[in-house]
Amino acid sequence: MSFISRLLRRKTVALESVSVTPRSTTIYAAGSEWPDFAAALEAYKNPIIALAVDSIVGGIMSTGFYFTSENPEAAAKVARWADKIGLRGLLFDVLRELVLTGNAFLKPEGMGENLQLIRIPLLFFKPQLDVVIENYKVRVVNYYISFQVGTHYETRKLPANEVIHLAWNVPDPSRPWGCGIAYQLVTHQRDWNGNEVPSILEAEATLRRNLILFLIRAIPKRLVQIKNVSGDKLEQIITQLSNILQDPAQDHITNVEIDVKELKSQELKFDYYTIFENLLIAGVRAPTVKLFTTPGFTEASAREATSQFEIYINSIREYVEHVLEYKIFPLVVGPEHHVEIHWGQPQKPELRFTDIFQAARADAFNAALISREEARTMLRELGWILQETPSEAGEALYGFGRRGRVVDTISDVHIYLVDVDDIDKTTIRYYAVDSERGITVATAWVKSLRQRQIVALIFNKTLYDWTPEKARQYYATTFPQVLEKLGPQLI
Repeated sequence: MSFISRLLRRKTVALESVSVTPRSTTIYAAGSEWPDFAAALEAYKNPIIALAVDSIVGGIMSTGFYFTSENPEAAAKVARWADKIGLRGLLFDVLRELVLTGNAFLKPEGMGENLQLIRIPLLFFKPQLDVVIENYKVRVVNYYISFQVGTHYETRKLPANEVIHLAWNVPDPSRPWGCGIAYQLVTHQRDWNGNEVPSILEAEATLRRNLILFLIRAIPKRLVQIKNVSGDKLEQIITQLSNILQDPAQDHITNVEIDVKELKSQELKFDYYTIFENLLIAGVRAPTVKLFTTPGFTEASAREATSQFEIYINSIREYVEHVLEYKIFPLVVGPEHHVEIHWGQPQKPELRFTDIFQAARADAFNAALISREEARTMLRELGWILQETPSEAGEALYGFGRRGRVVDTISDVHIYLVDVDDIDKTTIRYYAVDSERGITVATAWVKSLRQRQIVALIFNKTLYDWTPEKARQYYATTFPQVLEKLGPQLI
């Protein structure tokens, strides 16, 4: 009988031996060879596995994240909650468990911004589940946990609705355990004849141990033969030779005839170890590990390895996003609001000088979109070297019974004497008071006073070196005289 025939026959017999009625509700305790979380956590001691896990987790978390929502307050609430509980650090630990074992458990306590997420140790969980099967759909009812109480271990049921089970890569829905990179490395397999085969990690560890033993035994041994020496003299020489053999740098002088022969072991071949090393590298699902351990990688092969690595990272990100957005965030903001998590940092709009200049421009009756200080800050981000100046925009100015407001823009300094909303803009007129120094006044009908009057002064920086202080000084000292002389003409 061929190998395929035996395999199909064994599979048919196994199916015939199982009797399940999927359409009826059935509760049963499901046992499984997985999870062997103790072996998985022990595997993390292997430097290759640790490098792979840390590389994957670092690749996911290194970009950071932020939150968005159609309701900005909901996104802000989740952001405050995330800072409060330290979500970044929690995700590092959860992802390390998830990548290594395929499973992580969180127990939520509280609601809203007081929500706490408690990690349940994986070593507490037993490979046993209470599962409900109805219309082919599998649903976990209870997990089983075991922990030490005093001098004995106590086993309890943990209702599934009290925990959030992150299960990544579930191959069998009837036993919904996730399978991380340690699953293929620590679990046993069977060959076509049903014989158990050691796990990859056991085989690699055995070969590594034997390699160390071989290297110890491969140190050349020396066979010393002493000829024609009496018993008392022989004992003395043997003692001296033993000390010399332990310290090869030490010399020995004697007139006794000594014959020394060197025994060497056979040369070690690493071909067999390489086979298991390649299986181990493939099992950790992180091609970048090979970049650290194998010299001679070309740029093209390294780029291809990292691209495959990114695919695996993005798939885990998608799964974690789903759990956060549909199982955890609703506990913070309620089910009526949907908050999304995005990896990376929000993109800032590109700043251009012309845009900044236009946003900072203003006339006497239309305030600038940004202040002078905001414009200077943006220019510094573009690399401009600007000296720090105290903020002067929006200062109150008092002069002969009127309250003014000084606004410094890139091209002009404005002194507003009347609130803009109180001006009938269709009646605005401009008069040049000093054309050489670029001083202009604006008059208009003031709604609240029901009369026309001067509403603003404009100082052009392109014609004179105007500053807010100089404009303020002109308004307080010189302008009263100008107003007294030209007042009727200006109105």
